[in-house]
Amino acid sequence: MSENFSLEELNQHWQSYSAIKKETGKNQEIMLLKEPYALNGYEIELTLSNEVLKITFDNLKADLQGYLRKNLKNNKLILKAVIKETAKEDMIYTNREKFEHLAKKHPALKELEDRLGLDPDY
Repeated sequence: MSENFSLEELNQHWQSYSAIKKETGKNQEIMLLKEPYALNGYEIELTLSNEVLKITFDNLKADLQGYLRKNLKNNKLILKAVIKETAKEDMIYTNREKFEHLAKKHPALKELEDRLGLDPDY
């Protein structure tokens, strides 16, 4: 059986599966199910933000894939995961890093800091 299905139908069944996991209190699996995914034919590609979620995906894949195949009536459906980690340099921690980040977006801030003679180290 391999009936066609729409992205809306996929979203509906994805949400119902997520609700089932929420009832069981599986927090790591719930986080995984909130990650973005794309549909390309019968392939669902889940974009994961880190390796820990990949381990969770590997443990959950068979159950989720079986659930979706059954409810969407399509045995050709395939789940796969791609890891796209966020760059470390994008993380902003200190006040100075926050200011520099904002100053890149709004150069007038740097000019204002210089004009007012503010302490750059806070």
